[in-house]
Amino acid sequence: MFPTHAFTKSIFAKHSARPLASLLSRTSIPSVTAIMASQKRKQGTSSVPAGYKEDWSKGAMLRFEDSLPRLPVPTLDETSKRYLKSVKPLLNNVEFDNTQKAVEDFVRSGGQGEELQKRLVARRDDPQHKNWIYEWWNSAAYLSTCIARIARAMS
Repeated sequence: MFPTHAFTKSIFAKHSARPLASLLSRTSIPSVTAIMASQKRKQGTSSVPAGYKEDWSKGAMLRFEDSLPRLPVPTLDETSKRYLKSVKPLLNNVEFDNTQKAVEDFVRSGGQGEELQKRLVARRDDPQHKNWIYEWWNSAAYLSTCIARIARAMS
């Protein structure tokens, strides 16, 4: 149950001499990053896994970001199987058979898929990109999709 109005008033009346805002303005609250860094200095030892580098300037959550392995590129075969599995419930048998043939042409040796797969792997290995799919994912999953949904909902 929520406290009654009279109860709340009595609590605030007892503590009205020192309002919460004045207490907070005089108190400095250290950040989580500062606390963790001071504890690490006190311990004198590092619990950082081998191969990882800490960058505390990025904050506690992202301090190992530069040490993380690169996001893998799924194989062409794996991607084609996932694609077929995802479209199967949406298509009738004839449409699915046509889609399956198109996918087989796409993934065959020397086909378009092989060239595009090489380009994805090259993008993953490019030091200019930390995550090969980042820009595309943000655009497709968050920006363009939302706009299309809004446009469809309004029509």
